[in-house]
Amino acid sequence: MGDTFNHLSELVIETETLEYNGMVFQVRGLSIPHLSAIIRAHKSALEELYFRAAAGVLPADVEQLVIAAAEKSDTLVAMVIACGMGDPDAIEKAGNLPLGKQVEALDKIIRLTIATEGGLGKLVGIVSGALGAMQKLAPPQT
Repeated sequence: MGDTFNHLSELVIETETLEYNGMVFQVRGLSIPHLSAIIRAHKSALEELYFRAAAGVLPADVEQLVIAAAEKSDTLVAMVIACGMGDPDAIEKAGNLPLGKQVEALDKIIRLTIATEGGLGKLVGIVSGALGAMQKLAPPQT
């Protein structure tokens, strides 16, 4: 079942390390506030990626996924990385990381997010539910 703790302050959030330029950074899975912010900022790009995934045409390779995401939004990947590194305001800095480091960071963040949310199916359900709810809240387009 796991360790018991008495206070939330005792909870240890699972992280992985990312090394760049002699520095070591901690990355973690995305939380609901992070996912919500990412969905609000990149709704149309995420919908497109979701539909491609549902059709089975989204690349399974993380590097190709980064490229597919970058085709839809120039800041989507950077926002995911900034949130996963615990600094959601550092989107520009995250976007300036070399492609290889962005791929490595995104791979770790996705893996940690999937593990935290109880599997890919559950995570996709959360994201698609949020996208659907946002669609219902959007004013009709004229």
